[in-house]
Amino acid sequence: MRILFYLHTLTLGGAQRSALTFARELRRRGHQAVFTGEVREDGFTKVLEENGFKYFDLLYSTKPFTVRHIASRLSRICREAAVDICHSFFYATHYCSWLAYLFYPMPVLAATFCGGAGPRCFLPRLSRVIAFSGELKQVLVTRRNWHPDMITVSAARIESPTPDEPSREEARAALFPGLDLDPSLFSVLMVSRLSKDKHGSLRHVLALAQEIANRDLPWQIVLVGGGPMAQQIETEAAELSKLAKRTVLALAGPQALLSPYYRAADLTLGVGRSVLDGMVRGIPAVIVGEAGFAGLFREDNAREIAYFNFSGRNQRKDSEIGPLVSALTELTDPARRNEAGNFQQEYIRNEMSVERGVDCMLSYYDELMRSEPPSRYRVVSELTRSAASLAVGKVTQW
Repeated sequence: MRILFYLHTLTLGGAQRSALTFARELRRRGHQAVFTGEVREDGFTKVLEENGFKYFDLLYSTKPFTVRHIASRLSRICREAAVDICHSFFYATHYCSWLAYLFYPMPVLAATFCGGAGPRCFLPRLSRVIAFSGELKQVLVTRRNWHPDMITVSAARIESPTPDEPSREEARAALFPGLDLDPSLFSVLMVSRLSKDKHGSLRHVLALAQEIANRDLPWQIVLVGGGPMAQQIETEAAELSKLAKRTVLALAGPQALLSPYYRAADLTLGVGRSVLDGMVRGIPAVIVGEAGFAGLFREDNAREIAYFNFSGRNQRKDSEIGPLVSALTELTDPARRNEAGNFQQEYIRNEMSVERGVDCMLSYYDELMRSEPPSRYRVVSELTRSAASLAVGKVTQW
């Protein structure tokens, strides 16, 4: 089977890394995957090439007149790549896929909704989809009028680390001198896009860095990622370093290979894929979302945090920095850290392995390929409903 993974951008984001993980596991089982999306120069296309995956550049836009052009180009890509399935990973790509289906020859269409608290408009309800969280399914059912049977919840997408990854000491020796960090200090890692949509969690990490500098705590933070807020954060980090007379917050920039950064860390902060990749390595995760500290992932809150896709949206009220500092203080104890890391690692292996996710995906593909395609009337009706929802709500982002 040949599958086209249709992402809005080919960039170093969580959904893109998940799609790559799926593609590797599908290939291991004898299937082929290719990628399409708008190419961004941050290294993701190089990762695709190194992994032996072909990709096609495809403009991303939500402008009405441009979307029709995108749909035409998408159809040509599907024919050129000779795919059996076109699998979209975002709300806008889901819409464009069905627009292409209406006007041009297209393969069977699949979709995974993987990010945020749900779409801001109605989406075409034309086939079953996969959702990464129970929260997202609930939003689609209660706010967007989807039938529950049309949505399968499956967040399993994490692959086990390879045996050749460096040890903690080796990773620190390789990375920390270049970041002007002390290998003897308690080190916290955050992997995030440095953009306004991550403003909440970034704000709380900056507040943590300020607390470290003010109280001279023997901790340091490594921030991996790029984006429009990078310069602003770098300026703030430099001021904190002056105050503390050492590096408190080091910016490593966007990185294609993250495993050494996880291996060098004592714990991870953040949301979504960025913390899950640490958890599978036994690096404990503290969820820090838009409202700040949302909890150390542990047995008594695992179900709730997973329901919200590790986004931190289980914490609704904006939190002070105190609970986060207290949680990190507790985890400076190696025994407590090992206990938390072992539980989280076992959870990921049992509940979120990519093998489990691809089992679900292949079953989903088989069902779609055996199903009757929707009528042209129904496709037109659903696309019109979505377009009207966008126009009335003046929605610029899906």
